[in-house]
Parts: sequence; C-alpha cells; structure tokens
Amino acid sequence: MLSFYRLFRYFGIKILFVDTMNGQKSAMNLDESWHTKDMKHTLIFETTIECDAKKLFDFHADTNNLPLITPQDTEVEIIALQTPLEQGNEATLKITKHTISFIWKLTFEIVDSPHLIVDVASRSPFKMFRHEHHFVAIDEKHSILRDKITFSLPLWPLSMIAVPLVKRDMKKMFKFRHAQTKAYLSKQSI
Repeated sequence: MLSFYRLFRYFGIKILFVDTMNGQKSAMNLDESWHTKDMKHTLIFETTIECDAKKLFDFHADTNNLPLITPQDTEVEIIALQTPLEQGNEATLKITKHTISFIWKLTFEIVDSPHLIVDVASRSPFKMFRHEHHFVAIDEKHSILRDKITFSLPLWPLSMIAVPLVKRDMKKMFKFRHAQTKAYLSKQSI
C-alpha cells in the first residue's frame, strides 16, 4: 500500500501553513520535510504594558505570581523549584486541566535580566516545548511583553489533527495571561 508520504511525493505536493498570530507563511515541500517527524509550530503573543521592563521581568521571575496569571480551568502546583531564578535552574510543576493531571519539568535555559527568560520542557505533554519571555522597553514607563512559544507534538503525523486545538488553547491561555499581567501591573503603577 502506498503511504501518504509517497503519494504526496509522487505528485510533488506542497503544503502552505499560515500562522494567523504572526502572519508568517512557510511552504513545506513534503518530499523534503514530510518524513522529518518533527513538525515545529511557533506562536507569538505580544502586549504593551504600562510599566518598565525591569518590573515586568521581576514579575515573571517571581514564580509566586504564576497563580495570578493562570486561567481558572487550570491548576498549577509547584513541586520543586530552584530559587532565585538563574540560568540552569530547574522546576517541576503538576498541572491539572479539566481533571487531567501531568508533570511538567523545565529548565531555565536563559535568564537575562531584564530582557529575557527562556524555559525548555524536558518532560511535558509535548515532544518539544520552548517558551521565550521577552521584556522589551519602549520607554521608562512602558514595555512590551512578548511570549514566543515553539512546540511540536508527539505521535506525528497522527497528532497533526490536534495542532489547531492546541493552538486555540494556547491563544486563549496567553490572552488571559497577558490581560492578567497587564491588570496586575497597572494596579501596582498607581
């Protein structure tokens, strides 16, 4: 029986992916990429917040603030965390969403105050998950919170059908996180 890969290769089919969050388009030639089994997806979320970049960085570096920006349908329990936050530190979280629990282990790959925090999951529901928290100063009283998420799902290519659901869930979660961060830090600025 002819596999999908061979069928697509035979007809020279290309797939065009459009990420609606950042408007980037990329063509994937199935003859070159279909068999890589590592389909990565990137989402970028950006919000302007009325506070300086250092305050925004400090807010995210303090894991006690995690419950403040976690949606109500999700429970996060910190099992282990090395503090203060430094490059190479590790954290273990128990995340429960809709009665389903899983352990999330991550390493802080980059901690560059007040500009960037990058955490990479070593154990999660994802095959690969990298989260970049960018804190960009606009001026002394305003900054941009930019979250860049790069992920791939396990069980590729079967998991391709779950990608739109995962993206929708992430967009909802980060919209909430950014709104909560903005509301909290706006109160602190008064």
